[in-house]
Amino acid sequence: MSQTLSGDNVTDSIFTWTFTANSGDSWGGTLVDDGTRYVVGSILNTATGRYTIVAAAPQGVDLSAFGMNEGWIAVSWYRDASGVFMVTRNGAGTASGTAGLGSEVDAAWNGTAWDSFGLGGSDQADPGDLADSLFTWTFTADSGDIMQGTLLDDTRNWDPGDTRRTAFGTYRIDTEIPYGRDLGSAGVEGTITIVSYTDFFADIQFTLETGASGPAGYGGFGSEWDRAWTGTAWMPVGQGGALQADRLPDRVFSWRFTADNGDQYVGSMVGHSSALTTGDRIETDHGHYDILQENAYSGPASAQGMVWVLRYYDASLDTWMTTYQNSVATTASGTRGLGSEYDYAWDGDEWDDFGLGGVHLASIERNNLFGWTFTANSGDRYTGWLIAADDAYAAGDTVAGAQGRYQITYEGTWGGAAGAGTIYTTSYSDAGSGRSFDTYRWGTVGGQPSGRAGFGSEYDYIWNGSEWDDFGVGGVHQANYTINTLHAFTFTANSGDRYTGWLVEDSARYAVGNMIATSQGSYRITWEGDWGGTQGRGSIWTDSYFDAASGRSFGTYTWTAGGGRPSGQAGFGSEYDYIWTGTEWDDFGVGGVHQSTFTINTLHAFTFTASSGDRYSGWLIEDSTRYAVGDTITTSQGSYRITFEGDWGGTQGRGSIWTDSYFDAGTGRSFATYFWGTLGAQPSGRSGFGSEYDYIWDGDEWDDFGVGGIHQANVTVNTLFGWTFTANSGDRYTGWLIQDDTRYAVGDTIATSQGSYRITHEGPWGGTAGKNTIWTTSYFDAGSNQTFETYFWNTIGGQPSGRGGFGSEYDYVWDGREWDDFGVGGVHQVRVERAVMVSWIFRATSGDAYTGLLLEDAETYAPGDTIVRPNGTYTIQSETDTNRTDYGIGTIWTAAYYDAGSATWLTTHYYGFYDGLPSGRSGFGSEYDFAWDGDEWDDFGVAGLHQADVERASAPEVLG
Repeated sequence: MSQTLSGDNVTDSIFTWTFTANSGDSWGGTLVDDGTRYVVGSILNTATGRYTIVAAAPQGVDLSAFGMNEGWIAVSWYRDASGVFMVTRNGAGTASGTAGLGSEVDAAWNGTAWDSFGLGGSDQADPGDLADSLFTWTFTADSGDIMQGTLLDDTRNWDPGDTRRTAFGTYRIDTEIPYGRDLGSAGVEGTITIVSYTDFFADIQFTLETGASGPAGYGGFGSEWDRAWTGTAWMPVGQGGALQADRLPDRVFSWRFTADNGDQYVGSMVGHSSALTTGDRIETDHGHYDILQENAYSGPASAQGMVWVLRYYDASLDTWMTTYQNSVATTASGTRGLGSEYDYAWDGDEWDDFGLGGVHLASIERNNLFGWTFTANSGDRYTGWLIAADDAYAAGDTVAGAQGRYQITYEGTWGGAAGAGTIYTTSYSDAGSGRSFDTYRWGTVGGQPSGRAGFGSEYDYIWNGSEWDDFGVGGVHQANYTINTLHAFTFTANSGDRYTGWLVEDSARYAVGNMIATSQGSYRITWEGDWGGTQGRGSIWTDSYFDAASGRSFGTYTWTAGGGRPSGQAGFGSEYDYIWTGTEWDDFGVGGVHQSTFTINTLHAFTFTASSGDRYSGWLIEDSTRYAVGDTITTSQGSYRITFEGDWGGTQGRGSIWTDSYFDAGTGRSFATYFWGTLGAQPSGRSGFGSEYDYIWDGDEWDDFGVGGIHQANVTVNTLFGWTFTANSGDRYTGWLIQDDTRYAVGDTIATSQGSYRITHEGPWGGTAGKNTIWTTSYFDAGSNQTFETYFWNTIGGQPSGRGGFGSEYDYVWDGREWDDFGVGGVHQVRVERAVMVSWIFRATSGDAYTGLLLEDAETYAPGDTIVRPNGTYTIQSETDTNRTDYGIGTIWTAAYYDAGSATWLTTHYYGFYDGLPSGRSGFGSEYDFAWDGDEWDDFGVAGLHQADVERASAPEVLG
């Protein structure tokens, strides 16, 4: 609780406060305390609720003199959580406590006694049992259905006229019968009954299952539930309109609405025989509906209440019109029966709305064609035509505006398609010049409207000789016609430069001798004459330029090269042109903002000396004022020095640079350059010093230099090195290498993963082959203790085996049967193998067999080995060493064929007939031969895929 007692020497405030209990009860009043104690919005929490300061009224004095010490507190009101306000005993003017918030103690009248409350919510009042009332009510659903009933509830909860909205409609309290007491067990508050249910579309009251007497719920509004008999089924109703009963529609009615002014519209509606019948009339505030005909309906219930309007009759013109929803949208005009229809009728120029039982009626207007003239206050005038309602204007009428007035000069009938408000402008008369003009929309594009909203919407153009000039909007825009004149001018810049030309402009704008100043100089009008050309006002030409510094005059780009075309289109200050200075097109114009800078090009000789001592020389074309002989231009890598200057009459432009020689300080040698010497004096750059980029041939490659010494040639002397590579396996090969003289020395060893190179010789090189060229001259095979000549050196005559130095060599030796590769730092090594002649037999699964020889490595097979194939098996019978080199490894011979069927050995074609020719080159399975079967050569081989067939009597197996 708050303790608010304090000294009396501080001015007080009267605070307004409220207490909100956790139960939902609340009370409030006033508190006297020091003005600094609280601020509006301060909150003080208790165990059962919280106090909130809602207002503060500073008093400026200490209120103790008035019997109100700090902590004085009063309670003004009490409100129960149910919403009932209860009278407090002490009231707003009597203290309920003297120790501030939480000290208040008061009582509230609960209807039968004073019930105490206060002390920060530790005590709260209870309103007790309130008197009951019986309420009658009506629920109107959004669909139109109506439900009525009674409700028993506390008197305080409702008053006649109160409403409650649900998602489907609205309850309304109609009457109240107070009982003056709580009925207690005699009546449960919230008891609700339904006494009637009326279907909107069927216009019939349904019978209720409860008989309109029994309770339909006990939870008040929204708890009611009953069932209604629709004529075909019991349907649940109630619960705030969530449940509604509908009778199935059974009729389609044809109807006519007749308005009080005689207009009519006709249509059809889906409804109920219980609501309407042929001959019925339904009155509205604006006319009446007549039911003309009815027919049975058995379509979907969702169409109930839908209204279609087929035609509209305008009585004043005796004309029937089509309707929008029926003829265009093809939808219903309403969904809640007669009186909900809303549609449009085409009145000739627009869709005019009607419906809602005559609230809206369409009207056909007869349009006329009016001729008119607008006379501006300035004297200008323009004429045209207007389409408007026949009663809008009459000939002679005047329509005034801020800038002039319209006068109706003609009225006639209109039968065209254009609607009311369409306006045309046909001619314009300029008072200043006395000239008349055709308009753009009427004359140029062919009778087009200049507006759609009547007088004041017209907007058009006339051609004034140089441009389309706008007018209209009731004279807000008026054409301004003037005569165009050709003016000659000279612009003189503050620098002394000047240029001349021509300008097309309004005759009233300039006169001969006029000066027009700019920040950079001034224009002077030197001549004026008539202009009959097609170029419009503001067109400007520049025909010559004078450079004060050089005293030279130039023709301009647009006048000479461009064939006399304008250099601008917006008058003085828009001109922008160029002159040819001899090397480039130099811009000028825009009132002297741009001025040409003409200088003479000069040929300069230069030498660039690098910090390393290297140097190169050449030539440069540059502005004559840019450099002088002896000038030095420093870069991060060295400096340029100008050694000569002379006239230049060539075609190459400023910035062109040539490099003609290069001196290498390391070797003391000089070189001709690629662009000057090889290509024939071509520039090596186009942007002056620092753009040069060239090459020299250093003996084995084109080496770049230039860009102010960023690139410098690196000339080295190529040397011939002899070397031997020894592999970890013991094999070795030798050769020669061209390399930079500083790269290796005799005795150097260069290791690889497979062995190492050793430099054995170094000597001068004067050949054409370049750096990194490598040759391999011999190969020693440690396994066979044989030395072999190489393919590239010996066989094809001293050709390199690589171009990338050590590790790029790749060569071959002939090992007696094939070319075997080696090189790449020992990654490839020769493998010399011992050859043997293998004797073998192939036994087919059919019983046939054939024998032969195979040239193969000694390590491939051994006597007794078998090689199984799908059609039989090879068996190794013996091996014999051989030095035969005329055939390669894998060569196979087939010597004889055994036919099991005839127990006969047959001679083979290649071995027997052709005296020992092989029948294959790829070992077992590559053999393919023929055997003579007595009348033809029959093929066999490929591991038994082919077998000879001797057509003779069977014989016993003779092969072991």
